[in-house]
Amino acid sequence: MQPNATAPRGSTTTAVIATLLVVVVLGLGAWWLVRQAGAAGRPPGPTVVTGDTAGQDFPRTVALPGGGTLRVEAPPGRVVPAGSAAADLVVALVGPDRVAGLPRPAFLYTEFPGGPERWEHLPRFERYLAEPLLALEPDLVIAHRWQEATPTSLLTAAGVPVLILPDAADLPAMLDQLQLVGAVLGTEQHAAEVRADIEARVAALAEGASARSGWTALFYSNQGVGGWTAAGGTTHDAMLTMAGVTNAAALAGLAGHASIDLEQLIVVDPDVIIVAGKDGDSATQRYLAETPAAGALTAIREQRIVVLPPSLYGSASHHIVSGAERIAEALDALLAREQH
Repeated sequence: MQPNATAPRGSTTTAVIATLLVVVVLGLGAWWLVRQAGAAGRPPGPTVVTGDTAGQDFPRTVALPGGGTLRVEAPPGRVVPAGSAAADLVVALVGPDRVAGLPRPAFLYTEFPGGPERWEHLPRFERYLAEPLLALEPDLVIAHRWQEATPTSLLTAAGVPVLILPDAADLPAMLDQLQLVGAVLGTEQHAAEVRADIEARVAALAEGASARSGWTALFYSNQGVGGWTAAGGTTHDAMLTMAGVTNAAALAGLAGHASIDLEQLIVVDPDVIIVAGKDGDSATQRYLAETPAAGALTAIREQRIVVLPPSLYGSASHHIVSGAERIAEALDALLAREQH
């Protein structure tokens, strides 16, 4: 073949294709090596999580109940719970080093693991308003759906992520709240452990429930200006159910949180009355003791008054299990007393 001769068309095409294939293979190999070498140092991509399947990677996008998502760029380190129920969830999952402030009522209505002493140095605010919360420079606010919407809108407009927790009137829904908060905080494994412990405690309550099943009980609050009770569809009813006793308010046909005057209470006449009190002092118990007509109540005559601390009496979190345990313990002691 002459030096300036033209090669056959088929031979040239084959050579070009072969060259391109080599380039593509080498390029893909180089890309794969770079990808593997840089994977460990590269920030992880966003992860869609639920309470049960979350990983430890941030940023993450958390799927919210009922639709929507919440983007969390890094593990929150300046968390602010907007109310006592939200505080119950937060203090169960993180320490005070990750909390920027607490609502003042939390120190009456929140259950602090190991006591409130570790948390007392934190700033406090009176109620859910945007201005005092913004002053705390939070990187996450946790509120409930039933709380006022305006602070939430203002906080969101200021760039503060706000997790709105759905309503929950029973324990499974409250445990779902716990795991949702765990997913947002990056403590989902701890949340799962807390849930497992609570479910084991509920099972233990159920084992002794039959001994208490013959009694009726009623939550009662009266500081001299009118009485209130809680029937079906309330956290109080959930506590009584776990303790194995019948809710006398629901049995009487009441629903939800309902007013009940002394005359109605005497007609319902529960075997046991449950009141709120702290450090041995209960305004409702004093009212009943000082009102002559209340002496007609079986619970007064038989001295069957159970006092719960405010943090358990009004609990709207997974700590309703602790309330049920206190009720069960008190009723077991009353049963033992009356059998002797």
